[in-house]
Amino acid sequence: MGMKPEERMGNSDASANRESAELRELILGYFSAFTTGDPGWVDRHVSRDPSLRLIGTAPNEWLQGEAGFDVFRREAAGATGALAAEVSEVEAYRCDEIGWGAAQVTFTNQQGATATARFTVVFHREGPDWKVVNSHTSLPVADDKAFDDRAFEL
Repeated sequence: MGMKPEERMGNSDASANRESAELRELILGYFSAFTTGDPGWVDRHVSRDPSLRLIGTAPNEWLQGEAGFDVFRREAAGATGALAAEVSEVEAYRCDEIGWGAAQVTFTNQQGATATARFTVVFHREGPDWKVVNSHTSLPVADDKAFDDRAFEL
């Protein structure tokens, strides 16, 4: 467990994979944009490449390319502050023109109900800017619940 990311990835060049404060701030900005209403963040930091993949928590949130970008932007524009996000355990790394990260996020609605989600993201450079090319948010569910309450064994 005490291994550095570059050791876990089998990379002997310790300078190749390194923590990134810049990408950490982008991850925090991601959730700010979608809770306070900042579609400009999407314009600046989400790729419009056809390979863009955005996966949300709802069954139909499997979005790709320009259509995915448009949905993402509309959701950010429609945010009214009704949902709060507390982001923790943020980690962000980069290697050359690729970056990645993960976080735990606790969402709270106006009634005080909470849901904790897992978040992963992949960035790449488009010119001077980092852009999201893949993000995935999921709600952890126990294995036995994911299989319709039937017995589940590995």
